[in-house]
Parts: sequence; C-alpha cells; structure tokens
Amino acid sequence: EIVSKIGMPLLIVFAAILEVRGLMVSPETDPKAVTSAFTGLNFVWEPKFTITNDSGVQSYALLSPKVWLAAAGQIFFTLSIGMGSMHCYSSYLRRNDDVTLNGAAGAWTNELCEVVLGGTILIPIAVAYLGLAEVQNKVAGGGFGLGFMVFPTLFNHWGSLAPAAGFFWFGLLKVMGLSPASELVGKLFESTIPFMSFHSFLILFGLFEMAIGILFLIRGLERVVIPLLFIHMITTFMPLFVLPTETWSSPLVPTLTGQYIIKNVVLIACAVGIAAHLHPMKNFNK
Repeated sequence: EIVSKIGMPLLIVFAAILEVRGLMVSPETDPKAVTSAFTGLNFVWEPKFTITNDSGVQSYALLSPKVWLAAAGQIFFTLSIGMGSMHCYSSYLRRNDDVTLNGAAGAWTNELCEVVLGGTILIPIAVAYLGLAEVQNKVAGGGFGLGFMVFPTLFNHWGSLAPAAGFFWFGLLKVMGLSPASELVGKLFESTIPFMSFHSFLILFGLFEMAIGILFLIRGLERVVIPLLFIHMITTFMPLFVLPTETWSSPLVPTLTGQYIIKNVVLIACAVGIAAHLHPMKNFNK
C-alpha cells in the first residue's frame, strides 16, 4: 500500500512529463523524427464521420452496423469490468464511506490515465518516429513492442536527462508491476535467485533502477552511479546466456527480446563517454 501511494502519483507525474516532451517531437527539433507528433495525436482524436468499405465506397460511419457492434462490445466489456470491480471494492467499504465520491474519483483517475495520458503518449510518439503507415502495420499484429521501439529513441534526445529518464521510468514500471519485461525477469529470477520471492525482488530491482536514474541527475556522483549502471547491465545481459531460447532464434540471430537487450550497449557507451570526461581524482597521498 505504501509503495502504491508513492509510486502511482510518481508514475502519473512522469507520464505527464513524457506526454509534454513527446508532443514536442518534430523533424525540426529531432533528426530521427519523420513527422510531427501531432500527426499521431490527430489520428487518435480526430473523428471520422465516413468509412470506406472493401469495395471503396464511402458511407456515413453512424449508419454502419459494424460501428454500432464495436461500440456495443466496448460498452458491455466496460460494464462487465466495472461491475466486477464494484463488487470487489464494496467488500472493503465501511458503513460511513462515501460510495459516490470514491466511485467518481476512481472513474476520473482511470479516464485521466487511460484516455488522456495513454492516448497522448505512445501513438503520437510512435507516429513521430516511425510514420503513421508503419505504426498502423505494426499494431495490426499486436502493438506490444511499440513502446520499446520508440521510447529509447525519445529518451536518447533528452540530453543529460536521458539516462535518468530511461532508468527512472522503466524502474517505476517494475515497482508498480506494470513492466512488460516482468515475464522475462521472472524467468531469469527462477534460474538464478531461489532464496527470495519474485514480488520482493521485482520491487527491489525497480527501486535499484530508479536510484540509478536519480543519481544521474546529481552532479558529482558519476563515480558512484556508473559502477551501479554496470552492475545493472550485467543483470540485463544475463538472459542472452541464461535464457537462450527467449533471446536467440538461431546462432547470432537474436529474437525481438534479444535485440532490445543488445541495444543496451548504447547505454554502456554513454557511461564510458561520461567516465572519459570526468576530472581525475586528486591524489592526497604525499
């Protein structure tokens, strides 16, 4: 409960920062961007009153049975989740609790995170770096890896904040149990650490990543954070050797998971670059 009270507000604040920074991506400010992030934002939020069928004929969207069927499916899905959540939540209520206020606050917070933040972060940033057509092709088969493709590129253009932003964001996701990498971490944990629970390990590992991100922001602590970074990199690269079936499809051909692990060599190169520009420590021995 304590972790949630601290971690969830931090996650929302960082998501808001990520949203604002993501909407600033454009070819004029970022050489790797192919279009403005507002192209993706318009695609998500601009209403489409006409649709084109397989024969190329356009018609009003509100007259299409498919539109109403999709809307009805979304309504029933939302109601089923909502009713189940209400029954579960009601079992923890006291007699004098304000059900209306708590329910409204839960709904508002959910829409803020899911619709406002969720709909304004990933798709606009992905469209900015990959283009609208490429994003549509990738999400057609499932968009699980989309964030791993575009977020590292975005973080790399945050200047001196890049390591801090990357480590703090992905570490916070692990602490809150929202990281897509949790499954891979769990398999590595089963193979290497039998003496503690996975839940405790995941929280500690996430806090370790967050600490690295915070230390990168403090000038003068580079000699402390860079060794911690290399310790983290050892655990990051371990699946390449401990879990070869998850990270290699054939010799020297990594899977999608293996590719994103290998991309961490960029962070290692950044750390080496920072270390190379540190002033030598004073020799106090006489």
